[in-house]
Order: sequence, then structure tokens, then C-alpha cells
Amino acid sequence: MKNTTILTYEDVKKIRSGQSTERLVSVRSYDDSIQAQYEKYDMVPYTGLEILVRETVAKELAIVNRRLKAEYNLSLKVVYGYRACEVQTDYYEKRKAELKASNPQLSQEELRSLTHNFVAVPEVAGHVTGGAVDITLVGLTGDACDMGTRVADYSDDESIKTLATTISGSQKRLRKILLKEMVSVGFAPFLGEWWHFSYGDKEWAAYYEKPNALYGPIDMQKTAATFKIAGGNKTILQAVKGNASEEVNAHSGKALMGISKLVEQAGLVNIESKRLEMAGGEFCGNASAAAAVLLANELGKSSVNYSVSGFNGNVTAKVVRLDAKEFRVRTSFNGMNYKVIKKGQLDIVDMGGIVHILVEEEFPVANYELLQRELVGMLDLRDRKAVGAIWYKKQRGKVSIDPVVWVNEVDTLYYESACGSGAIAVALATNMRDIIQPTGECIYVDIKNDKVITECEVAIINEG
Repeated sequence: MKNTTILTYEDVKKIRSGQSTERLVSVRSYDDSIQAQYEKYDMVPYTGLEILVRETVAKELAIVNRRLKAEYNLSLKVVYGYRACEVQTDYYEKRKAELKASNPQLSQEELRSLTHNFVAVPEVAGHVTGGAVDITLVGLTGDACDMGTRVADYSDDESIKTLATTISGSQKRLRKILLKEMVSVGFAPFLGEWWHFSYGDKEWAAYYEKPNALYGPIDMQKTAATFKIAGGNKTILQAVKGNASEEVNAHSGKALMGISKLVEQAGLVNIESKRLEMAGGEFCGNASAAAAVLLANELGKSSVNYSVSGFNGNVTAKVVRLDAKEFRVRTSFNGMNYKVIKKGQLDIVDMGGIVHILVEEEFPVANYELLQRELVGMLDLRDRKAVGAIWYKKQRGKVSIDPVVWVNEVDTLYYESACGSGAIAVALATNMRDIIQPTGECIYVDIKNDKVITECEVAIINEG
């Protein structure tokens, strides 16, 4: 039997949770022609760019995709799969608080039921089991099909229903194709959202009037690693497979930085191509050193070769383990092109993927953000990937710096507790080698023609 109504919290709460230990796999494991691209990036800190589902779900999606291609010249695009329990809980609690504020008369049970209409109660949610997917249809060339609304566009409560009467004939036809093919292999639709289907979760069991689900929630911890470079500059990096677009890098970076207000920058490290891609596509000396540690650990090597965003040369690094999570990293940026330009009392060091404005003055603690933005505007640098303002002081053969860095694409502005590219810029302009960071630790810089070498300590302060 099938339950053909839009399921409510009361319908699914009575279903017993499943106990299957079936593994999570990539949604493309059994058909790599399925498109898989997050439209929300909340799972990047957990799974990188990979959309995961239970193995049976992946197998059934492959069957559906083959039928769609053969019979309709269409293909599947998956935009969401497994969701970590803490992400689901965060969404649910936030929505519940909003609804409670506007509906103070509701009892706890009534509030729970109402919230479920917008965000599933974590105990009965499908995405946390790995059994639910959000999907749409695309043409064989990848062009999006017009399904009447975008996935997860809640601006019109009626139009998002699978059997909506407010959409066009061609949109209805596409939805019926998707519904038919998904149900034919055993998926259950959530009729309140045309894009949502599940297999093995409580909604699936309620739809097919079964007493038990197959799957229960899977708890997953974050896999992104946070690094501290030269005693500061907390940087979060996520290991991924496959290269991503600038837009995806930017969205992923914002999701990673959302983990902690103390994180100053974020990036993705492609293990296959050995490339660091910063959220804003900028060049970052410190993140390059952190990426060397990540790659060394992933590859089981002490010397690594890789590339980094905002830098056209190649990078080599020697990683020396000091203890379990402490490393000394010597990073060589080979083929570095740079310009040192005098602008009155200022030195401008242009390294392509980042420009630094050097100011030999006392650091203006009270208004450094305003002054940094004024310098960017005055020097017409608003279109650059990243711009740093580095206030510095010479003292006894060393230079101390106070770096403030703006990244264009993600529009972040931070006083950085340590800055590798800023240390390089000051070394290029002053010919000094020991660059003291705001933490008091040193980044050593060596310049050899078109090779620039930095050396500093890197610590992993958390994994997952």
C-alpha cells in the first residue's frame, strides 16, 4: 500500500528506526554520469564536495538515471544527500525558535509538529539517515530543466508540491516523469516537495505503510582540519577530490569559516591534483604551509609538490614532524613573479594573487579597518583578489608586522595574527629575513632570484 498524502510529523513519529549498518558511498558510485553538485554548502566541513548516500540508494539512482537517459533524454542531478545530525539539529532548533516567537500560544508538541512542516524533527528526518536525496532533472548536456521552481525554493507553498496545479503543463510532465521513475525502483516521494525522495528512512516506511525504517541516523564528525601557523592565523582546510569552480570555492570557504569566528581563512585541498584553492582564489603563504602538512599526512610523505591559487609557479615543501600535531615547514615558491613599487611613503608589493601595501608606521589600533579600506580605494586595488595593508617596524635586524588582509570574493577583512604572504612582501621590500608576527613568532623568508622560501611552525589544532 502507498500513503498518497503529504506526510506529517504524526505520520512518521510512530515508525521505528532502522538498524541497518549499510555504508555511505558517493552518490555517483554506480553511475558517474549522474550530476552531483551541492546547492547548499553546510556539509563541506564534513564530506568536502562529495554528496554521500547509502549504498542501496546509490544503486537505485543509477538505475533511474539509465532509464531517464534511454527513454526521455534526461538525466539526474543530485543536490543533497546525507546530512550530519548536528546540522539537522541546528536547522531545526533555529526554525523552532522563530516559530515559537510568532506563535507563543502553541504547546511544545504543537510547536514540534509545526516546525516539522518546514524542517524535519531530527529524530525522524531522512537526510540524517543517508536515505534521502534532493534531486532534479537536467538535459543530457547538463542544462537545467524547468521544474516549476528551483530546489528548496519555499517562496510559494503551493508550487513546490509535487502535484501542484499552479505550474505549467511541461513542468507537470517533468515532475511526473521524475515521480514515476523514482517510485518504480522503490523510492518514496515527499509530496510536499517535488525534489525530495527517500529510501529506507521513516518517511519511506510511512509512505509504504511499513512499521519499521531500514536506516537510522548516522552521526558524523567534521573532517576539515584547522591549523595554526606561526602561533596564530587559524586556517581551516578541507581535503577534497576533484577541482571546483570559483563560485563553489567561495561558497565552500564561507561554510568552512562558519565553523568558528576565530578562523581567519579557509580553502580546499584537492588530494588528486595536489592543489590548494583558497576561498577567494587568492595567494596565501600561510595556507600553503598548512596545505603541505595536510598533503604530507594524506600521502604519507615528508616532501610534497603542489600548486596553490593565485600563484603561477609550483610549490615544494619539506615537512618535519616535531610531535603528533606540530610541524616545521619549509615552503619553496618556485617561479614567483613580483613587483615592488614605490608610491610616496608606501611600498606596494604585487605578487599577482595578492597585493600588499606596506606602511612603515605605528599600527593604528583604533581604526585599522577604515585605513585599510581607504588605502585599497586610494590605490585603485578594489578589483584585486586580495589586498593586505601591512604596518611594520624595523628593530635590530628584524621586522615586526601588523597585517590586515581583505579578500575580495568572500569579502572578509581580518587583522591576521600571522601572515605568510605579508612576511614575504616585507622581506622583498626591506631585504630583511626574520619577520616577527603579531603572535611574537617568526616567519623566516629567504629570497633567491625567482624562488622565495618561507619557514615556520604549523600546528594542527583540531581534526574533525
